[in-house]
Amino acid sequence: MSGLRWPPRLESQNGRHAGSPTTGAVTLEPARGVSAGRPSRVAARPEPGACEPLGLTDSMLLAGVPEILAAIADLLPDRAEQADVMPLIRDAAREWSQRQLRLGTPISAAADLEAVAQAVYDQRYGLGPLAAYLRDPDVENVDVNGCDQVWVTYSTGERVAAAPI
Repeated sequence: MSGLRWPPRLESQNGRHAGSPTTGAVTLEPARGVSAGRPSRVAARPEPGACEPLGLTDSMLLAGVPEILAAIADLLPDRAEQADVMPLIRDAAREWSQRQLRLGTPISAAADLEAVAQAVYDQRYGLGPLAAYLRDPDVENVDVNGCDQVWVTYSTGERVAAAPI
């Protein structure tokens, strides 16, 4: 990363903007966090797991989300309120966990089932893995620059790399 901001800032010269067809001059200024001769405090690419992910993180539980959603997709109406559909989603998550138990893979806690149910709801009605960040009152902004580049800015001004989505 070069540390230069795009698009360039056009400076005024005698009432004309630099970079116009008549002058051709363009001034590039350092991006925020980059000063002359010093590297940025913000990394160019997020390191996976640099920010503690919110929501469901267990890979086995995450694998159950599409399975549960497929099982009840026909029963979930469009534009439903969370209070109306969560009982149905919780029941489906409970049935899924019982199937996992019969297969020899027990789900550890009731809190895990609630997290799975919330993840199913978020996948169907929300923004999937980003929904947990949007529910957090301390999160001010979420920037997604691809599936593996997610930045979360908190109300304190701290900007951290989040887990890939």
